Amino acid sequence: IKKDNCQITVKHATAKVISIGLEIAEDPLVPEGSYKAVMVNWEKTYSGYFKKHLLIMRFRIVDEGKWHGAVVPGYFKVLPTKNGQVKAAPKSYFFRDYQACFGKVERNDRLAMTHFKNRLLKVQVMTVSKDTDGMKLADVNHYSRVKHILGLVE
Repeated sequence: IKKDNCQITVKHATAKVISIGLEIAEDPLVPEGSYKAVMVNWEKTYSGYFKKHLLIMRFRIVDEGKWHGAVVPGYFKVLPTKNGQVKAAPKSYFFRDYQACFGKVERNDRLAMTHFKNRLLKVQVMTVSKDTDGMKLADVNHYSRVKHILGLVE
């Protein structure tokens, strides 16, 4: 495209979608219970609404059946750090779950997330049916999340 002696280049990107039969609904409502899963990814963030630092981990269910391949998030309260390390209070759910997987940890400020990579985990999935005020959510607004990482599957 040329306009007033200026040249503007417009690039178009296209993507080909290939269906391989693994289509899973976004934010699936997985029945409560324990599942075998692998960690897909993780990130640290700060929730201004809840006024707390969070570790968000996403887990892919690998059990055979209807929920195979479903990705369920887990939200864990962590402590602030200036670097990329994960730090958690010794009595927090995440710290206790971390030790359930990898044994006693002497320092709570160096929890290596790489330990979860390529490991088969047992996770506890729960259904969120109330909002932060304790008000019951309509059934259509229920969602699943990982409450606990129960340990490694050997």
